[in-house]
Amino acid sequence: MAKRHSNHGGNLESMFLRLEELVLANSGEDEFEEVFKLLVAKLYAQLTGQAERFTAKGTQRETARQIHALLRDALEKWPGILEEDARFRLVDEHLHVCVEALAMHDVSRDGLDVLDSFFEFMVSRTAKGNKGQYFTPRYVVDFCVRMLKPRSDETVLDPACGSGGFLFHALAYVRQAERLDEAAAARYCSASLWGFDIDPRAIRVAKALMVLAGDGRSQLFRLNSLLRPDMAFLSGQSTSGDFADLTVEHVVAERRPSHEGFDVILTNPPFAGEVMERHILDGYHASRGKQRVERDVLFIERCVDLLRPGGRLAMVLPHNKFASSEFANDRARLLNTCKVLGVVALPRNTFLPHTHQKASILFLQKRASGGDMQPDEDIFLAVSEREGKNTKGKLRRRPGAASNGPQWTWVDHDLEDIERAFSACRAGETISFGAGSAGITAKRISELGPALVLAPERYDMRRSALHRAGDESQHVVLGDIVDIVTRTVSPASKAASERTFIVLDTSDVREGFIVGRKVRVAGTSIGSTKKTFAKGDVLVSRLRPYLRQVGIADHGFVLNANGAELACSTEFFVLRSKSGMDIGFLVPYLLSAPVQEVLAAAQEGGHHPRFDESVLLSLPLPSSLLENQAGCSHAIAIAANRYREAESLVQEAVRKADAIIKPE
Repeated sequence: MAKRHSNHGGNLESMFLRLEELVLANSGEDEFEEVFKLLVAKLYAQLTGQAERFTAKGTQRETARQIHALLRDALEKWPGILEEDARFRLVDEHLHVCVEALAMHDVSRDGLDVLDSFFEFMVSRTAKGNKGQYFTPRYVVDFCVRMLKPRSDETVLDPACGSGGFLFHALAYVRQAERLDEAAAARYCSASLWGFDIDPRAIRVAKALMVLAGDGRSQLFRLNSLLRPDMAFLSGQSTSGDFADLTVEHVVAERRPSHEGFDVILTNPPFAGEVMERHILDGYHASRGKQRVERDVLFIERCVDLLRPGGRLAMVLPHNKFASSEFANDRARLLNTCKVLGVVALPRNTFLPHTHQKASILFLQKRASGGDMQPDEDIFLAVSEREGKNTKGKLRRRPGAASNGPQWTWVDHDLEDIERAFSACRAGETISFGAGSAGITAKRISELGPALVLAPERYDMRRSALHRAGDESQHVVLGDIVDIVTRTVSPASKAASERTFIVLDTSDVREGFIVGRKVRVAGTSIGSTKKTFAKGDVLVSRLRPYLRQVGIADHGFVLNANGAELACSTEFFVLRSKSGMDIGFLVPYLLSAPVQEVLAAAQEGGHHPRFDESVLLSLPLPSSLLENQAGCSHAIAIAANRYREAESLVQEAVRKADAIIKPE
């Protein structure tokens, strides 16, 4: 039996879950549309001092009549939030039940920040995740706004505005920083805040959010922001504010004829999806001559195009745009047109529960016409280390923080520290990179290398922590005593068809040992290309180093293979001694906390973080470890033998259990 969700007054998430449940269970109507209409009616009743109209009446028919009237009044006051002919599709009985569930909540009392988070929750469950679009956590939005510090005399744009979070928080920031009264805030909102999105539902939610902020006339429109003026055909505006084939420039020029570019852009464009339309691809430097290109690559170029010279940008992007050699030309073009002010790497849990995608925030300023990149320009780089969310995507509360208010004040993050360091860097102050700030540094463009890597993780000082902490007179690194074996075997090769193999996946190696006995398979059945290894080799998984998948191919394991050849996933680095000496002593070294910290700091990538072999081979080996390598390797060999003995005892016990339990 499905669990019924509790509905607690003051808990907006429980309210939505209960309403969603009631709509789905009782009517089969679109839960987003029906719950959103209920919220609009509820908000109208409370914000106009008519809260008593949104209550369950004596009969279901009377309740329905009252709520239908409220919705009509709301549509008249706030055009564009819903379709002009919007009406409830719930029958009187179901509408009465939903009103009863919603009536106990005072949505205006809960505050704009809580409702902002609620709208994020509502839309992300129904509309966004399957498009690669993930709403930015509101404490991250606040961070972007605080880093760029917009002013009331500046225009702000989000070309992929979703539910309007960046615009709402920009308004809140300016309102507080400049102490704007309601009239001044309304003027700023209607004249200076611009949002565009291709998703009609998101635009309606964004309009509702700005209504809550005290203004119903915000410049929010549905269109494809990637269209440029020379691509599109002019068309009329629909009554819903939908500009099917118009561009951002067309819409803004009609309302601000003197517009010459936006002062501030804050955005998180879709992470996933490729653009394949020829008329769009031919309009961008990044995609000319290509058959397809990732959508966010075009958004980078488009946002720079929409900025005025001197304008500022904060954009959330996947890790590969900052680190992958595939996008080196795009980074070069960006650095030629813009001064990159900083890049801040976000923790991997930031966009959970929707995705593990690793992302960073790009901060830049568009160069004046004719301005050139200078090799000595400093770029602020930081790695955010305090996860604001747990592994299930739930927000972590800062110890001792109040139970309400903006996420920025109570979520357990370190973005405030990074903001202060960035401000100090911009002011020309010397930043201390001592204890507690290992993930913060600054690099000149000339130090970025030929690929112009902008990923902060690449310059994290913890990567070289062992070099700094070790004996300066000791220059032996891992690459001096081992080679990385690269020999592979393919199931399609003739050689493989004549042999049998024991094949290891990354989960088969952990905490120093190869675990479990593996079944021999024919070479044609090994699946994909594998690396080969031999007795005495040390296997280190480059994938997700925090899983501690390090182990040695010990004598007992090789003996149990009974003549089969040994192969493993290509995710392993196979370390082999250059001199033939026993390298078992490397197992505890690679599992030690200092080395694990280096490997964790070195991991890069989107969904599947890895570290590069250069990081591994450059690890310094302490002289004390090298002096005791024989004794340490002998201890590992004894431990491996005992592990195999214990493994054999367990397997013998299992065989006996099988014999007892197996029916005659």
